[in-house]
Amino acid sequence: MRTRRSSRLALAALLLLGASAGLAAAEDTVTIGVYTPSAPFNGPVARLEYASKLAAQIGPALGRKGVGKAFARAADLSAAIKRGELEYAVLDGPYLAGLGVPYKVLGAAQRGGASEVAWEVVTTLPVKNLAELAGKTVVLPEVGGKSDDFVMRVLMEGELPPSHFGKIIQAPDALSALAALGHGRAEVALVPASLPLPAGARRLLTLGLVPWPALVALPTSRPEDLDKVASAAAKAGGEVLSGFDRGNADAYRSLARRFGRSARRGPLAVPPQRLAVGDLLVQRNFTIVRSEISALLPDPGAGD
Repeated sequence: MRTRRSSRLALAALLLLGASAGLAAAEDTVTIGVYTPSAPFNGPVARLEYASKLAAQIGPALGRKGVGKAFARAADLSAAIKRGELEYAVLDGPYLAGLGVPYKVLGAAQRGGASEVAWEVVTTLPVKNLAELAGKTVVLPEVGGKSDDFVMRVLMEGELPPSHFGKIIQAPDALSALAALGHGRAEVALVPASLPLPAGARRLLTLGLVPWPALVALPTSRPEDLDKVASAAAKAGGEVLSGFDRGNADAYRSLARRFGRSARRGPLAVPPQRLAVGDLLVQRNFTIVRSEISALLPDPGAGD
């Protein structure tokens, strides 16, 4: 009996020691997620390398080990955030705006010296304008669950009817969207400007500006660390994204408002609902004709 009890106590002590060691390791680690479909990383390996380099830049600033994780799907990122696995994340501008910007923005990613980029309409068809693309299939980088709103309300600014395009599909990233266009899986691609185009494709139209990804603090982050993280991220350069510009979330909130933009319609000919008294009396004659009262009485001789 004593031997069994001693074994159980030893096992419990080992489990407690292991849990304590795991907790200490978690406290010494800061994990940063990266979800950037619109940024032109050349595949998942390049995104993971960027996430690791960014984490290696931020971790030492906090006296902790940085761990980077790259996500290819919005659902996987959302699940990791809900489980509390991430403290910070680099989130795509359209995705963050589609969520309503629920997290504190620490910085806007830079590319080519700018934090925003114009998007383009790219097509393989011999068309002259958007009207001639009616019924065609459109492909764009994944933006989460609001791809239709992003295309029709943000990029097209509500100028086209919701059913203008035949189908809107999403690709894992911007380069994959262009590859889908080149392979004939779509006739139109919507991507950030200045990306290399596949054979046979051409730029049809330049659209509005969309911000590059944002570095955000998630609910598990420590308030006392935010300034340190923002400062460290500002110096984190790379070939695709060259650091982060410390600032507010105005560009992302502005983009979020564009998701709710209504379709533009021509003015309707609706008559005014309130009329002035003078308008009712113009060119109208309200004179009461006087009659003799005797004409209103029955004729006494009518009964004979």
